[in-house]
Amino acid sequence: MTMEITRTPDMIAGEINAIKTQVRSTALLASVEIGKRLQEAKGLVPSGAWTEWLENNVAYSPRTAQNLMALAAEFAAGHAQALAELSYTKAVMLLALPQDEREDFVEQHDVEGMSSRELRQALRELQQKNEEMQITMDQLIQEKNDSAVDALKEQVATLNADLERQKTAVETARDVNRAAKATEKELREKITAAERKLKDTEAAAEQERRQLQQALSEAKQPIIQQVTPPDVERELEELRGKLQRSQEEQALRAGYDLLRSSYTRLNRQLSDLETREPALAAQFRGAFARGLRLMAEGLEEKEAEGA
Repeated sequence: MTMEITRTPDMIAGEINAIKTQVRSTALLASVEIGKRLQEAKGLVPSGAWTEWLENNVAYSPRTAQNLMALAAEFAAGHAQALAELSYTKAVMLLALPQDEREDFVEQHDVEGMSSRELRQALRELQQKNEEMQITMDQLIQEKNDSAVDALKEQVATLNADLERQKTAVETARDVNRAAKATEKELREKITAAERKLKDTEAAAEQERRQLQQALSEAKQPIIQQVTPPDVERELEELRGKLQRSQEEQALRAGYDLLRSSYTRLNRQLSDLETREPALAAQFRGAFARGLRLMAEGLEEKEAEGA
């Protein structure tokens, strides 16, 4: 005696869902196979005739054909794990996501249980979130670039200021040099005039000596030798001393300007170092300070000896 199985609504629902799953899987695999053949056909159809071929031969729009070929490409590349259990429509929707984001999305959402509208909304929200994150990243990059530009501008301003200070120092040194040269020229002119005066005086004295010698010779008296007048000799010595002091003063001023410029540059370099390595900058500053004190003490000793 055959025992009749009583069918229940739950049993019928299970059968329906099984058939739906089978149909969905079959439809997806069929779509993949169609996509493969569309890829093959596109390689054979002449350039520019693809849209017309689709309409005349398979009644597909270019967009539908592109979706089918993209789906086939994902399966061929082994990236279909997140798509295998979905319908064709949902699988195509998920193609809009990169592979890594697609897998994360499938793990975080019940894609199979979602309606197409719910899936579309979830993808839209994800896209909006990604766009907002991209905007934030762009803003951070822009702020970083702006900060770098500001730093460069500040550095350029500092360099320009240093350049202006160097130009001012050079102009000052040139002014001092020109003044020293003018003083030296004036002293040389005075020395030249004094030497000319001395030569004239010596010539006159020589002529007078000769006349006197001749007169004394005639009178049979001793010859008196004429020497350089003391006032002329003193003037020459004074002018020569001034020239020597001018040259020494010019050398001392140049040495002082060089020392001051070196001190300014050293202070600036130490300040830059303090922003990066304060401890090392403090060691250098202490060492330089001791060196300066030693030099100052040496100068004071020389001054005391001179006093």
